[in-house]
Amino acid sequence: RIVEKAIDGKYKTPKKFQKAIKRYKRGVNFKTRASILGAAALLSVSGFQAYNNHIYQSSIDQVRDRLAQVESSDPLLELTPRIADKKIKPLVEERVILPGDFPYSIPKGKTEWIPTDGTSWTSGFWPALLWRSFQTTGDPQFKEWAYEWIENMKVPEEKRRNPDEEFFTKMDNATINTIRFYYSHALGYDITKDEELKKVALSAADLMAKERFNLQGGFIQTGRRFDAYNYPRIHVDAMTTGLPLLCWAYDQSKDPQLLEKIISHCEATKDYNVNEDGSTIQVMSFSPDTEVRLGGFISHGFDEDSCLARGQARAIKGFCLAYKTTLDERFLDTAENCADYFLTNLPKDKIPDYDFKDPKPGIPKDTSAAAIAASGLLDLHEITGKPRYKTEATKILRSLSQTHLSSGNEHEGFLKNACINNNKSIEGGSVIYGGYPLFESLFRLRSYRMAH
Repeated sequence: RIVEKAIDGKYKTPKKFQKAIKRYKRGVNFKTRASILGAAALLSVSGFQAYNNHIYQSSIDQVRDRLAQVESSDPLLELTPRIADKKIKPLVEERVILPGDFPYSIPKGKTEWIPTDGTSWTSGFWPALLWRSFQTTGDPQFKEWAYEWIENMKVPEEKRRNPDEEFFTKMDNATINTIRFYYSHALGYDITKDEELKKVALSAADLMAKERFNLQGGFIQTGRRFDAYNYPRIHVDAMTTGLPLLCWAYDQSKDPQLLEKIISHCEATKDYNVNEDGSTIQVMSFSPDTEVRLGGFISHGFDEDSCLARGQARAIKGFCLAYKTTLDERFLDTAENCADYFLTNLPKDKIPDYDFKDPKPGIPKDTSAAAIAASGLLDLHEITGKPRYKTEATKILRSLSQTHLSSGNEHEGFLKNACINNNKSIEGGSVIYGGYPLFESLFRLRSYRMAH
């Protein structure tokens, strides 16, 4: 009976299993105890083996091992509930991540999240993981936690943009940080239909559209004053760090002026950041008067004209979103062009180096770029129906899950080997903006299979 209970997971730890055996031995007389002493020892060994086997069968490691043994990618479908249960839930239940702390990164060689507060551009990803975990498992606890962390995104009065705006800071006028509300509030509204979440998300979109849209260049400027440079600088990153919130807001409001800004930004990004071969330049300066490129700038990539893998992935994802919102075929063509470049230049393991054009040997890989690209490729499959995109997305997700997924509690993240900024030697760890798109892509893959 003790072994059966262990197999059924009744004992939460091996220590409790040992205590059960000790209690059993204390409950019998000396003669019986002596006669079963050897059997009890064997029972302990077999019980521990059964217990460990039970733990293993429900683990992330078991999925990784199966992926190594079979050609089918079916094991991927089991990952989101296991990540939710084995990685995300313990961080909250054991108060490893406290309300008010929002995971941002884990440096190479470290195991614990470095958090930000609730005003960072990345702070929405943690509530988003809780929302997706709720969708995956149906466990209402995740929903409660999502609301708890959203409550902690409120800003102290002395730091507010206006006294009656609980969620907005004085810096939100000058940054792209309001994208955080797409992942926390807009996604939360889509799942719960909570009007309060919608209200905050729409206010955030309105703020971004009014305060971060560069009228001179016709694009969403990610940071700094509009007159900070001699000429406008446009970041390809804004295709996913700005556009999603505006497109969601347009879907809710159908505001024609907002649509004009969305189209203008996507046209500018297509014209200035995307090369004819489908590669992208992360940051480009241009003349609004002559509509001529003036040159790129080094940010996270190898040089001013190189192709940052994460920027390339964001272009795929962003132009898919642009097409869904506008139905403009130019944006779909651009998304496919960017995807073809990404896929053509992938190494055999399907995980890109941090920059496609860095010629140096031994440069770091970037798993966050792979995860974002997988999400964009799934978008392309949904839009075009072309099986190739889903096949390639699945290959990327398989490689990420088999090789770069953290399974145990010794590492608080679950997607390792991202490259934040090679120019600052920040590589090899985990980033929340890589973990979320991995989880989201696996969730979509699972949902697609269940629907079909």
